[in-house]
Order: sequence, then structure tokens, then C-alpha cells
Amino acid sequence: MPGTVFLGGDGVTLNTIRPDDYALVEEQHNDPSNRRQAGISLPWHETDVAELVEERDDVVLFLVCRDGDAVGTVLLSGLDSQASRAEIGYIIRPEFHGEGYATEAADLCLEHAFDDRGLHRVWAQVVEGNEASKRVLEKLGFQREGTLREHEYANGERVDVCYYGLLSSER
Repeated sequence: MPGTVFLGGDGVTLNTIRPDDYALVEEQHNDPSNRRQAGISLPWHETDVAELVEERDDVVLFLVCRDGDAVGTVLLSGLDSQASRAEIGYIIRPEFHGEGYATEAADLCLEHAFDDRGLHRVWAQVVEGNEASKRVLEKLGFQREGTLREHEYANGERVDVCYYGLLSSER
């Protein structure tokens, strides 16, 4: 059962994560379809989720919920108050792909990043070939800033990673 609603939109809410949600997050990140799209090469365990939520002060992780049920996660990581920046990432469970939940969740997370935290810049990285994620970022105003060739090793192959950025003044 997701925690408290932190931010709400028209179709989804961003909820806090409680310990009984860790298994759901683990399952979502280990799903083969999500791993392939996100370039996740190592398995996640509940202990990894617990560390993100409970121990890291440079990460904010939310459950993305529709009608109280979790459909994915969105996070800000690498929060750096001095440089005033963070990375955004999102994963939606495969059965909810194509419904616009990633776009709305990322938009709410950007609201938190820019309005609540006063960040200057948010950036994202996308594995080449993940066109859906690129569309999400472009809809939200992100600019493609470059590509690191064969930057990651995922799913048994070297893959390019595209970098996107959004400044607070561009929102």
C-alpha cells in the first residue's frame, strides 16, 4: 500500500514509499522489458530500494500511483544543492506503458525539483533506442545535449546513452 500522497496531478499522484512497497519496486526494476529499456544491467533487491529511500540524502524516490495503485516510480538522484542540479529517472510497469503516466509523473517531479527545491537544472539519460522515454523528455521541454557512444553495457551489448537537460528558466 503506497504511502502518503506527496504531489497530485490529473491522472497520477506521487506517493511516498514505505517498506512494504520495496518488493514492488524491486519487481518493477527487474522486469526484463524495463531492464532492456532503461539499460539496467544488474538486478535490484529490496535492500537496494531500502538504501535509496532510507540512507541516501541525494535521492528522492516516489511511487507513481493511479487511483491509489502503484504504476511505477519516479526519482530525483544525485541531488546537489551547491550545483543546484539533479538527475530525473522514471520507470513505469509494462502493463501501464503508453498511458501517459511517465510524462505526468515526470512533470510533477520537475515541479518538486524546480518549485520546491529551487534547482537550476535537471538532466536525464536515455539508452539509445528507448524512443518512448525520449518522447517523454521532449514533451516536457528537455533538450538533447549529446550522446556518449557505447557508454553502458546492458543486456549483453554496448549501448549509446543520450543525455537531455532542462533549465528552470525553460519551464
